[in-house]
Parts: sequence; C-alpha cells; structure tokens
Amino acid sequence: GKIVALTFAPELEGSTALLDFCREHHILPQAGHTNATYEEFMQSVLNGMTHATHAFNAMSPFTQRAPGAAGAVLMCPEVSCEIIADGIHVHPAIVSFLRTVKATDKIILVTDALLPTTQEKGPFKANGEIVSLENGVWKRTEDGVIAGSALTMLQGIKNLVEFGYPLPQAVRCATWNPAQLLHLPKTGQLAPGFTADITLVRPDFSLQTVFIRGQQLV
Repeated sequence: GKIVALTFAPELEGSTALLDFCREHHILPQAGHTNATYEEFMQSVLNGMTHATHAFNAMSPFTQRAPGAAGAVLMCPEVSCEIIADGIHVHPAIVSFLRTVKATDKIILVTDALLPTTQEKGPFKANGEIVSLENGVWKRTEDGVIAGSALTMLQGIKNLVEFGYPLPQAVRCATWNPAQLLHLPKTGQLAPGFTADITLVRPDFSLQTVFIRGQQLV
C-alpha cells in the first residue's frame, strides 16, 4: 500500500506481467531507463503503459530510422511524460518543442534533483557516493558521470517560461498535472475545498512566502 509509481524498462522479460501487477495494485507504471525500440514501447502502450519517466534521458533516442522510446513518447498522445527542465539534461529547444507535439496536460515538470541540491557546504553525498556540482549538474567525483540535477521546482517553472511556455502552462506542469497523474484529490490548484499548500513568488520568481495546509512556514 506504499508504492505509488514504478519505473521499469518495457522491453525486459516479464514487463507485461509487471504492468498487470501495477494495474491490480493501483500503482502508476512508468517507462524509463529503457533501450526499448519504438515497436517494443508501442506494445507496452497497448498493454497499459501510460507514462514515461524523464523523457529523452536514459531512453533510446529518436532517429530517422529508429524512432526509439523517445519517438514513441512524442507520437503517442495518450502517453504523458516527465521533463527535466534544467536546460542541461534536455536542450531548451527540445523542452520548448515538446509542448508543440504533446498536450500541456500530459507534461510533468520534474527536477531529478539530488539530495544536496541547495546545500552550501560539503561534503556532498547522494546515493552513497560523493558528488560535486559542475556546470549546473551533480557529477560523481570518481568518474565525472552526471549523477543528477541541481534543479529546484521553482527554478524549473522559471525555466519553462524562459523556454517559451506561458506562465499558466508552466505552473500547471508543476502542480495540477502531477496531482492528476497520481490521482491526488483536493490538491494541485487554488480552489475552495482544496488543500492550502501555496507558494507565493515575486515577479522575478524569487520565493516570497510558503503555506503548508494554510500555515505560513516562510
């Protein structure tokens, strides 16, 4: 009763049974960290896959002869997807392009941020490894491989606006869309009867005030 979502590669053996398990237990199945061909991804959609983890990252790319998992995400209107909008994991032009081929309510802003994000002093550790901040992303110190993002959700909204998303759409990608994806009732918008989790920001997107269930924290 604790698992909300599960990311797995749909081309692997047993994925169809895993999809069935997710449906039976009200778990959101997510396609991700996958090298699926376009055909394998489309078969998973027929079997019930409806969402993709951080589109374009850690998935087979979209090329002219092999659309891959990324192409399937772009071409399936029923599939929603996450996007890491730090401008590094996915080029800003591609983040902007996404909204021209995917309905806005199918786009979920995620940060993919590691635990030490916004931490000012080291040591910086994530997933048991030492990481360092380089050019806006966290990299494993031992080999320089990107380990994760240093993006905050507020900066992500600001980036979406800078990448061409109208402000209401950018906010929706961070609030209402994920709430609907995860079937969270009474959250995700400012409306009577909804949970009063509210973030107020200034015109430059700097943080002004935070309310959690109506209680002011900042």
